[in-house]
Amino acid sequence: KVRMEVKRGKVEQLVGTLYRAQALGENAVFYNDPNIINTGNDKLMSVTKEQIQKAARTYLIDSNRTVLTTVPKPRTGGPQ
Repeated sequence: KVRMEVKRGKVEQLVGTLYRAQALGENAVFYNDPNIINTGNDKLMSVTKEQIQKAARTYLIDSNRTVLTTVPKPRTGGPQ
């Protein structure tokens, strides 16, 4: 189910000319390979559940975590 949703999302994105042009440009500049627009989805779909679980066990650990607590500024003036 997840694979089909990802694939459908990619196809929907590529329908738009602006997205397609942006993806081609980014792939050419960052990866020196504009053809990734044609091959990237196959690479993404080849990732297995086990590979994802291994990466999560390796990288999603407490020592790699950053916790950010935000506190809003106190309101000034007006009703509280």
